[in-house]
Amino acid sequence: MNIHPALLPSFGWKGLNARYVHEAALEYGVKLTGCTVFFVDVSVEKGPIILQHPVRVLESEREMFATRREEAIQSLSDRVLLQEHRMYPKAIQLFAEDRLRVQESTTHDEHDIRIIRSVATDLSDDWEKKWSEKQRPFIEWQRKEWTDRGKILNGE
Repeated sequence: MNIHPALLPSFGWKGLNARYVHEAALEYGVKLTGCTVFFVDVSVEKGPIILQHPVRVLESEREMFATRREEAIQSLSDRVLLQEHRMYPKAIQLFAEDRLRVQESTTHDEHDIRIIRSVATDLSDDWEKKWSEKQRPFIEWQRKEWTDRGKILNGE
């Protein structure tokens, strides 16, 4: 498994990783980015997708990008990273519980290449509830960490 800080296949080409993904998203002017957890295959940043989570690009980040590039990139990066920290353990848990299957799609893209994807199986409401309960302490810790970080940045 791997995680990429974008909604693959967008911004998933060779050499585009870490902060450069967020810089590219801001340069292109997208309104939505996110993160993707996927099974690794032989290609770069490609493979059956397990989970994706969208993150809205804030208007303030797009405006800031024109004059304070690094600050805008860091802001977007921090917000996507928060979701990466939530999605990766969830994908690992799905795998550990044998709830993932990789299957070949019957549809083809314009290049006539079979699409391989992962499918989360047996995701009952009960499973989601249990997962949320397991994540609660981590999410609370993150919320406090980001609040404290904001206070420091604002000079409080």
